[in-house]
Amino acid sequence: MMRAWCATVAVCLLVIALLAVPAGAQDLQALLQQAQELLDGKQYDQAIAAYDGIIAQHADSAEAYSGRGTAHRMKSDFDRALADFEKALELKPDLASAWRGRGIIHGERGDYDTAITHFEKALELDPYYAAAYNSLGAAYLYKGQLERGIQQLNRAIDLDPEYVDAYTARGAAYTFKGDFERAIADFDKAVELDPTDPLALTNRGGAHMKMGAAERAIGDFDRALELDENFALAYANRGVAYMAKGEPDKALSDLARAVMLNPYHAQALFNLGLAQEAVGNYAGAIEAYTAFLRLSEGAPGGLYNRARACRALAVEDCKRVLEAAPAGETAKAAKKLLEAMGEE
Repeated sequence: MMRAWCATVAVCLLVIALLAVPAGAQDLQALLQQAQELLDGKQYDQAIAAYDGIIAQHADSAEAYSGRGTAHRMKSDFDRALADFEKALELKPDLASAWRGRGIIHGERGDYDTAITHFEKALELDPYYAAAYNSLGAAYLYKGQLERGIQQLNRAIDLDPEYVDAYTARGAAYTFKGDFERAIADFDKAVELDPTDPLALTNRGGAHMKMGAAERAIGDFDRALELDENFALAYANRGVAYMAKGEPDKALSDLARAVMLNPYHAQALFNLGLAQEAVGNYAGAIEAYTAFLRLSEGAPGGLYNRARACRALAVEDCKRVLEAAPAGETAKAAKKLLEAMGEE
């Protein structure tokens, strides 16, 4: 009886509270809800327009700035996103969503320590904020602290058992640990909860690749690309799978597409270099490794592979010299260079 009575009292208080809300506040909440629905539906441009309209009418709405910041972030417009989160916190310093949003921007820029402090601040303000636990867990994963990351992701899932991103992130952590069965179980759960999420499918394909199941991996990458034909990570991973199957031409096509979509994907650039070498395009390989080294300066693997491609190109060019002009000073120089490289 006590529980039923308490529930009844709570409902009555809720009704009274709603009746007490000014009409303008009710209108604002309705507008914020409409904008949030656009955001949840991944209609980011429409969401930004909706938040613009809200801010024009309610310039002191921290929630509107935070929501617009999230929309800008999802479009990778990090400068505008950060400006919106900063404004939201200026208006409302205890807005947990803005602290999380600002933390994500720092994480995107590689400043994981600052990101972690922001996520912890969000959780201090809202201890039941599943998304902040998810972001905190992801930050620890990026720092290589897998166990700490998994702990935070577990909390996110405990709070929200249908949190797709948390299952996907935890699956990635298990993949890094080599626990592929748990990884695939988490990815399976993520795909079950949201069959339209290309990231979960792509990560599951990566786990299958680690287990040596290239065909199953390609199946997952294919499904991911059916959902999002511009998903760079799926092209990058499918390219690796084709390389493992001994199909460098297909690998080259996928890796080139991945790099076109995301020129800052260092691993895709490195693998593109390998694919170019595999088809005998050493000049293309050198170009890919050089781009990789611009992002990963001094990486020994990139330096060695570029040197190897340079040597192969030098051998190829010297032989072309001898075919085109077998006599003369240039031919003599080409022969000497081939001898120096052990190619007689």
